[in-house]
Amino acid sequence: MMKRIVTFALVAALALCAMPAFAAKKKGATMDEKKMISMEYAKGVAAINQHQWNAAVASLSKVIDNPATPKDILCNAYENRGTAMANKKMENDSIADFTKALEINPDMEGALYNRARAYAKINKHAEAVADLTKAIGLAKADIILGSYYKNRGVSYLAMEKRDLAKADFLKAKQVYPKTKLSDEAKALIKGN
Repeated sequence: MMKRIVTFALVAALALCAMPAFAAKKKGATMDEKKMISMEYAKGVAAINQHQWNAAVASLSKVIDNPATPKDILCNAYENRGTAMANKKMENDSIADFTKALEINPDMEGALYNRARAYAKINKHAEAVADLTKAIGLAKADIILGSYYKNRGVSYLAMEKRDLAKADFLKAKQVYPKTKLSDEAKALIKGN
């Protein structure tokens, strides 16, 4: 019995002495974890840039699933994974990811634009128009703003709102004259 008490006391003493070392190690692990999250995120973005959609989804899912991921990286990871999923023709999954990104940061212009494009692909043009309208209110660069107007015009056209579509196509060309329009959009502007 005495041997057990001494063993227990020894184990307890060792545990107490080791606690500061484990705490220091945990702080170090946190830094390593942040570095690991950043590296995995960068890997996912690189995969997107190389059009490797499956690799992008895998890397960005690791970032999203890690509870230690900071919110600023998390919203970007959702947006980027949504982009990869949209390119895999997984519109509903991409919309879910863009929506999660927007829950974290409601003024994420890129997430609004990309979700609008995904909505348009599944013929949810009213939702696309709503997202593009908000993105237009946030946009600052002419080339981007021109694209937003053009895409909103496409959704208006799909909704048979020809006057609104025409106004958006004209605005797209006004904001950014190099905006490329479809033949149908050009015909609408000319009044054909």
